[in-house]
Amino acid sequence: MKTYKQFSIPKDSAWERKTWRSYAPIWLKNFIDGVANLIKWAPLIYKDRNWDWSYIYEVMEFKLLQQRNYLVAANRHTGIPETNRDITICLNLIQRVKDEYYGCEYFDYFKSKHWFEPTDETEQYFTHHSEIIWEKFDDYFAKYPIQYNKVLQKYADKIEGKKDIAFWIGRENEQRAQNLLFKILNKKLNRWWD
Repeated sequence: MKTYKQFSIPKDSAWERKTWRSYAPIWLKNFIDGVANLIKWAPLIYKDRNWDWSYIYEVMEFKLLQQRNYLVAANRHTGIPETNRDITICLNLIQRVKDEYYGCEYFDYFKSKHWFEPTDETEQYFTHHSEIIWEKFDDYFAKYPIQYNKVLQKYADKIEGKKDIAFWIGRENEQRAQNLLFKILNKKLNRWWD
């Protein structure tokens, strides 16, 4: 899983830098920026598909990455360290939600074997069987004690064993990560400008 680190903030700001952009007319800068955007976005748009939610996160991730790069490099206001931190947190949350990190995390705490048995003599139909060989679910539960208690109350009718508890903790943690991402975006997004 990719993990984003905060950018180092330059000591100067774009106000102090004299580049060709300082002297170019606005129409030229707009044209160059537009062409550069077409080139930057082209690979992402080419790979984009409409059949899965993860592509929405791909677009969000790319946009936030571009915005963070620009804002931190320009370094034009005092809120840049906070912006850098918040966008980096969002990028990492997007990675975890896209990879279903929390929903699959509990798989690290058990190992099982699977097999199929025929249902009749014709061997056209089979039933799936599985058996847990080893598990460390108690370690997983200790990692998320609040979620453990919530899951026991919320999904009591759906729980048949420790694996079910671990599954629902994973689902709850996935939802928490997604909620946190959109909570940060809702609260901070309008502050990310130059």
